[in-house]
Amino acid sequence: MQEKGYVKRIELPRRRVFYELTEEGRKAFEELVGREKAAFFHFMREALRGSVLEGIIEKGGKLLREGREREAERVISSALAELALIPFIFAFSESGNEEEFRRKLKEYLKTSYPVLWTAGWALYQIASENPQFFEKLGKKLTKKIIKKV
Repeated sequence: MQEKGYVKRIELPRRRVFYELTEEGRKAFEELVGREKAAFFHFMREALRGSVLEGIIEKGGKLLREGREREAERVISSALAELALIPFIFAFSESGNEEEFRRKLKEYLKTSYPVLWTAGWALYQIASENPQFFEKLGKKLTKKIIKKV
């Protein structure tokens, strides 16, 4: 590391030695952390996408094809709730204060955008095959929201 210019050796009295990152070392460290962070976000996004798609398309769509609307509603709602909760849980678990939480939540929500698009298209596909179900679901959700307001 010293030969590559990433750290410099500092000798102190009483044979004490420590190493300090150089500017080049700091840049290399930031690049490494950036790659690790990008890999984590990619993993989180793809895991979330797989989970949401499984819930919406595979399980929800199958239940609708079988005429099991109540179960389909529960499965689809759970998949969408998971989509909303995971960024919150990650941000909360990695934050020590409110400001840090806000910053982390914004970061994780940005990571979730592609999954939201995927979920939207999956819902559109199922809705086009089951318009009556989604019409009823829309009315039911609207009533719930109005009741709470």
